[in-house]
Amino acid sequence: MKDADIVFGMMVDGGALVIDSFSSGDFGPHSADVEQGGTDDLLASGGSRTGSTTTFEWERKLVTGDSRDVPVQRGVSVQVIWAYGPSDNAGMRHGTRGYAQIVP
Repeated sequence: MKDADIVFGMMVDGGALVIDSFSSGDFGPHSADVEQGGTDDLLASGGSRTGSTTTFEWERKLVTGDSRDVPVQRGVSVQVIWAYGPSDNAGMRHGTRGYAQIVP
């Protein structure tokens, strides 16, 4: 996950917390961009939980100018990685993960 542009979401006290993050090492940490000299480029975010399903959504510019954000350009392949864990504990390691290539 080194140099991965991450949007990190968790439920806290019944509400969604969504953070613009960046992985500086092979397995983390996944610190917020602002803690690493970058900027929080999320324009809007939210989330909800219904039963055992949790959903997060966010919006940001495709090209932010932040060195910690991967630019998304039409026709250029981007690798997307995802992961989730069994609890809302931010320190809990994720147990399920995967990746895909997208071409916007």
